[in-house]
Amino acid sequence: MKPSPACSLDQVSLSLGDRTVLQSISLEVGRGEQVAILGPSGAGKTTLLRILSAGLPPSQGGVRVLDQNPWELKRNGLRSLRSRIGFVHQDHALVPNLRVWQNVAVGRLGRPGSLGHMRRMTLASRSELRDLHDILEQVGIADLLFQRTADLSGGEQQRVAIARSLYQEPALLLADEPVASVDPARAQQVMDLLVGLANSREIPLVISLHDLELARRNMSRLIGLREGRVLFDSAPKEVSEGKIKELYALPSQENGAP
Repeated sequence: MKPSPACSLDQVSLSLGDRTVLQSISLEVGRGEQVAILGPSGAGKTTLLRILSAGLPPSQGGVRVLDQNPWELKRNGLRSLRSRIGFVHQDHALVPNLRVWQNVAVGRLGRPGSLGHMRRMTLASRSELRDLHDILEQVGIADLLFQRTADLSGGEQQRVAIARSLYQEPALLLADEPVASVDPARAQQVMDLLVGLANSREIPLVISLHDLELARRNMSRLIGLREGRVLFDSAPKEVSEGKIKELYALPSQENGAP
């Protein structure tokens, strides 16, 4: 029997006020698959990720994440589901005045028994610090365990955000423009890190990106999103230059204006 997808959308649409953000989106992400969502600013990439993270209900259509419909769950069930989804935010979403280990430890606050874990945020046990050190070692910043997060560089804060998601032990990993604010060399390092960790843990990875070549080099599947609709959903080698031009065409070009 074919395993169920890690997440799926069936004819999902979302409207915010008078604006339609997503229109009739249908897709599946398999377990262990690595998917890049491409598209111009305002295409709906972040909104799509928020729906996949069980953070935003659609206006229409069906959603299943890790074998559950988030919007049929009660409060505790929804919280438990979200605790299994790692999300690397574009702005990192860290607490500047906390130490690095504390920001990483936040990753488990949504899990059952997290109240006791929250109480230990001010004083971790040796065992917990060892686990946190191991996670930070995986992302290359174990030496920053006790540093104030506000004192780190942007690239270091980005790795803290990734470590926090991994500390959740997620069954699904999402990342919203994780390389938007770094140089090309660092961008490839971040992609190597995310893809390598997803492979080693055998978890699906869905990333929104602007960098087409980075997506082609690192991801097994590309989804082009334009004006809230899926323009293409293919393996990288099957995405033509014509489709890429259509994806990023300016409105004036579409209307035939000079």
